[in-house]
Amino acid sequence: QMLSYLEAREKLDDPVYWRIKAWIARKEGRLERARALLVYALNGPFSPAARPPIALEVADLYVEMKQPERALRALRTAVELHDAAGGERAPIGNGLRRRDARWRAIEIEHARGSAAGVVAAASTFLEEYPADGGRFEARHLAAAALVRLGDVQAAERAWDALARETAAGPHARLARLELESL
Repeated sequence: QMLSYLEAREKLDDPVYWRIKAWIARKEGRLERARALLVYALNGPFSPAARPPIALEVADLYVEMKQPERALRALRTAVELHDAAGGERAPIGNGLRRRDARWRAIEIEHARGSAAGVVAAASTFLEEYPADGGRFEARHLAAAALVRLGDVQAAERAWDALARETAAGPHARLARLELESL
């Protein structure tokens, strides 16, 4: 209905129009078509504030297309566009999208099994969002990745810090178990 509404009013200069068309193509399984529509919208004549959510959709689409490198590039683009548009860094309002892009990078790196990528993405997330509720999981994922990289001492320091920071929580229990298993 929304697509028909926008077409009837010739609102082809609205990013919502292109995002809806991409969503429809995606639901029909035409992922390459959805990507082309989103990339067009990303480069279209839209306000800077309209671009970051489109870049996040491109990243999700690349994940669905099993192209993690391109998804990570789209996430970096979303953050750059967000910052260029003067968006908030705090994880509230439109700043939440920026935070989600940083978190999504950790998830993608973890899913593809890149220990170095997890450490780098988690470090960026923790540097930019040190008080975020996801910091405990980010620290845990980074510590586990450090073990996979062979840096057991750094992992021990990370798990020790995590256990102290969340003394009574589930992340502290996990961190203590990890420390015992080393």
